[in-house]
Amino acid sequence: MTSWCRALYGDLAYTFLFDDADSAGKMVRQPNGSWFTPDGWRYANVSAVMAVPDLMPWTVTRTVPTLWHHPFADFAVDAIAPIVRRAIPNLETSEVEFVAPSLDPATFFDLPTDWPGPEPPFTGWDDTN
Repeated sequence: MTSWCRALYGDLAYTFLFDDADSAGKMVRQPNGSWFTPDGWRYANVSAVMAVPDLMPWTVTRTVPTLWHHPFADFAVDAIAPIVRRAIPNLETSEVEFVAPSLDPATFFDLPTDWPGPEPPFTGWDDTN
């Protein structure tokens, strides 16, 4: 479970009924996230949050952004760039389902997979100027 899941949707916890010893229990979200709180789901005006870990000019062909969807957004995000991985919360199971991107970043940006090339990035750069 990523920190983005916990930060937006709350911690994942296992719960069961104390008065039913045969209860299998189930996974639930704790109301301690930015979007899911003790008062219910909030910030529905934020449709989604895009997170891009370690994005640098020389990693753009390998870094896949993740779009974390708000389950009760006022305006849902339906269409998005084909390089974005989508994280969609399943409210029945409390799990987050991921939809893989349809294109890799190198293809999307029309760059070679070894971008910026086999040589060290930005050779000849003089940082004193």
